[in-house]
Amino acid sequence: MLVSIPYFIYVHGERTIIINTKSFLKRWKGKNNYLHICVGNEPRLTSEIETFLKILEEDKSGGLTWYYVKMPEENHMSILARSLTEGLRAFGRK
Repeated sequence: MLVSIPYFIYVHGERTIIINTKSFLKRWKGKNNYLHICVGNEPRLTSEIETFLKILEEDKSGGLTWYYVKMPEENHMSILARSLTEGLRAFGRK
């Protein structure tokens, strides 16, 4: 499954992803999951993305291989096509 959405701050400020990441990772322990994160020039998302990445870095449950790529030359409109392409390429290399 491939999803691309800047969801971190757009749920009425509820931080749904940040709040649920640790329990989600524990439930998927031992599975073979893959996450490729691409972020363009989105300063409003930086803080939440950094918090999310810290949770991923601290997770020791296994089951998730993830990559983070900054694409500062991309914007809210242009990142979609590039991130999908890069994500599929990276998934094929894993």
